[in-house]
Amino acid sequence: MNRKVIVEWIDAWTSGGWSDTYDARPAKVFTMGLVLEENEKGIMVAQSYTADGGFGNLTFIPNEDINTVTYLKEGGPA
Repeated sequence: MNRKVIVEWIDAWTSGGWSDTYDARPAKVFTMGLVLEENEKGIMVAQSYTADGGFGNLTFIPNEDINTVTYLKEGGPA
């Protein structure tokens, strides 16, 4: 069974279109979902899943970008 998780990580910041202001720092991101795989390179999280075992909205987060990983239990944080 896959564990539920919240991953706090740092990502690149981008803006589309023209702008006269900017924020020159990385973005703090929170990704929540099911852990599909964890290894020495990072963690793969599925943000959506189906009752018959399908997965969607997959995100691979490299270890060097991860601040914290919080594993959840039924009913709330572990």
